[in-house]
Amino acid sequence: MGAPMNVWADSESGLQSRAADAKYLLGSIMATTSHSLVLSSLDGTHDLECAAGAQVYCGVFGTVRSPASLIVGDRVAARVQPVAGSSYATNRVGSMFIPAQLKVLSIDESKPIADTDLGPLDVSRMHLPSRDAKGLARHDIHPGMALHTLLWVDPRSRVRYVAAATSLQ
Repeated sequence: MGAPMNVWADSESGLQSRAADAKYLLGSIMATTSHSLVLSSLDGTHDLECAAGAQVYCGVFGTVRSPASLIVGDRVAARVQPVAGSSYATNRVGSMFIPAQLKVLSIDESKPIADTDLGPLDVSRMHLPSRDAKGLARHDIHPGMALHTLLWVDPRSRVRYVAAATSLQ
């Protein structure tokens, strides 16, 4: 599997600041409220205040109304503007996905689970926040297929979900 990626990495930030003042902050969620979250990153703990109407995206569950709906332990990326010290403002925060290539060995038609060479993967919620995201739907996936995927791991259950897939064949 590859390095985690955030699907908004190439989009406009919408923050009302000079581009040089804005950056991405990557980390794991430690706590959330209806308007903010606390991230743990390689360089410490950071408070993020979400602007009104912020785009907040939670793994395969999609867009959520507030940071309170994010999952503690999830790895996220946020486009941020420094405020003071380790505090930041953001209007865009979302889960990171892991790119992976895999081969589908079988699919249990009674459950949305694909057995792959990377182990079992849930294929019940295949969608991404990008309007330009194109890929396979659950019914397009069959045993023997080689796929390029974006995976998301739910930090509560450790279930691995396929968020998007395209065929390598």
